[in-house]
Amino acid sequence: MSKKAKVWTLVGALTTAIVATLVVLFLIGRIDYSLKTNPEFEINDERNARDLFEAISFGEVENSIIDTSELGEHEVSIIIKNGFGNQETITTSYKVVDTISPTIEGDETITVFKNDVSGILKKYDINDNSGATKTNLSSECDTTIIQSCNLTITATDEAENQSTKEITVNIVADPEITNLGKNEYYIRVNRSQNVVMVYALGKDGQYNNLVKTFVSSTGKVGSETPLGVFTISSKYEALYLVGNVWGHYAVRIIGPYYFHSVPYFTKGNPHWDNLEYLEYNKLGEGASAGCVRLATKDVKWIYDNIPAGTKVEIYDSDTLPEGVVKPEAIKIDVESSNRGWDPTDIDSANPWGSIIIERSDMAKVFFTKEISPAGLKKVYDARGVELKGKVGVKVSTGEKGAKGYLKADLIGPFVKELGGTIVECNTAYPGARNTASDHMKVAEEHGFTSFADVDIMDAEGEMKIPVLHGKHLKFDLVGSHFDDYDAYVNLAHGKGHVAGGFGANLKNQSIGFASRNGKAYIHSCGKTKSPRMCWMSRHEQIDFIESMAEAATAVADYLREKGRPIVYITVMSALSVDCDCASDQGDPVMEDLGIVASLDPVANDQAFVDMVWASKDPGAGELRERIDSRLGREILPYAESLGLGSREYELVELS
Repeated sequence: MSKKAKVWTLVGALTTAIVATLVVLFLIGRIDYSLKTNPEFEINDERNARDLFEAISFGEVENSIIDTSELGEHEVSIIIKNGFGNQETITTSYKVVDTISPTIEGDETITVFKNDVSGILKKYDINDNSGATKTNLSSECDTTIIQSCNLTITATDEAENQSTKEITVNIVADPEITNLGKNEYYIRVNRSQNVVMVYALGKDGQYNNLVKTFVSSTGKVGSETPLGVFTISSKYEALYLVGNVWGHYAVRIIGPYYFHSVPYFTKGNPHWDNLEYLEYNKLGEGASAGCVRLATKDVKWIYDNIPAGTKVEIYDSDTLPEGVVKPEAIKIDVESSNRGWDPTDIDSANPWGSIIIERSDMAKVFFTKEISPAGLKKVYDARGVELKGKVGVKVSTGEKGAKGYLKADLIGPFVKELGGTIVECNTAYPGARNTASDHMKVAEEHGFTSFADVDIMDAEGEMKIPVLHGKHLKFDLVGSHFDDYDAYVNLAHGKGHVAGGFGANLKNQSIGFASRNGKAYIHSCGKTKSPRMCWMSRHEQIDFIESMAEAATAVADYLREKGRPIVYITVMSALSVDCDCASDQGDPVMEDLGIVASLDPVANDQAFVDMVWASKDPGAGELRERIDSRLGREILPYAESLGLGSREYELVELS
């Protein structure tokens, strides 16, 4: 090869090397992509930043969730990187739309009782992607007369999508009472003395156990309360009364005659703070138009505890039965700025406070420091309740990788002696327990199948139970096997919780009994039943805390209505700040405390919280911080206001 050729060969090689180097440098720095033009996403549809691009070459976007919870145009900044560490920040926009109409779930033909002015729309569930709907009826249906009405329900969402449902409403005189069995209570009203007495059924089959005595106002002269024996039927949280006033917690005795609060000038919205205070000061004497008026606390007890079918005897006598004392009526200072409130109303906004209320039915909480099978049996036996028939033991099986869940060597002997079945429901979050088959594998790995049958209660579906007083939830969804059991033990592990602050009996009863869809419904505060969508729901933390209380109350109300007992036990061991639902659950942060048991879930949870706050263990501060950072303690007063239980309790320590 000539010298000249060699030079040109060298020049060619250098050129190739330079070009290759430039190409490599170009590729190292290159991030190539194309964005979608005017992308639109359905509201609350789970999307990530990658969905904003038509294509990406020589780069990748972080798989971050983009917000689709609000309608309209949104701007977002995205970081896109290539494999050589270079990155670019892109600002783009997208639009959130709602093209799906609301759904109206309910029967085409319904029955509403006469004079129920609010009962029609309550029988329908309106669901929408956006969670915001306006619902109205095509015309009024006069519920003061017995008739049939053909109506149209119209539901309109925020994006003006609209759905309609044609319904027939049958107005009937009185509810039909069926399958009542033997009623737990019997009510006697001494009209002359204005005293209401509630008797419980004794072991001898007689109503001889006086459990409540209330001072009342029966009908005034000319408007006397009717005498006789009647049957409790329907209930209304708010009832429009004669005289353009409202009654709180109305329970029908017969026809137009009810137990209800002293009247209010206006309906509570949200607070009942416009009381007829002059009428309130007449409690203890005849003053009504024929109904039986009671203080709010007293009529709420009837509303919460007395089922349809209970007999009410109204009679006249100059004397009360032996041993019965007429309660002293509270008198309101008519000059006080608080006069619009019933002093016994447990609403936390009540300016009278709670000092005027004295509880004669304080819950008992039994406590032992001994965390062992013997200790567990000891607190259970102390409750004095014998659970018969098929007994479900609701316990968390623990997420795969968790280490704080209640172990077989502790609870196995207790569950075996009960002849109980471990009951659980699938999780809403992705994990090892969100399907029945995977859940059973974890239950087996964690030892639960070694001592009892395990029932994943929503393996075959779910059932809807009513939420009677909810401001977030219209219903509760529990596993379809929930109705298969004659009694329950709510066996909880007390510890912290990432969402609720702490988990014990109330959390175990709300989230724990809920089906997979039911868990989503509670976590979204009633906005969606979709496990995929619930984590994108926007709400205040207090709304979630209150939703748990509403679901826990729904379970208790349903079991009480069916006459099925439930015992509450919390084991306060392995006290970590995280729940047994966390696969990376941390170590305990404080000493074990013991076991508490009660028939009152609010009292039992309050006792657990009180013990954490009383502990001098240095690590207790971490658990206290977790609880309060999630507003965890707020579940207790709200659950109490729903009538689920009492925060006041007597602690009985067992030797």
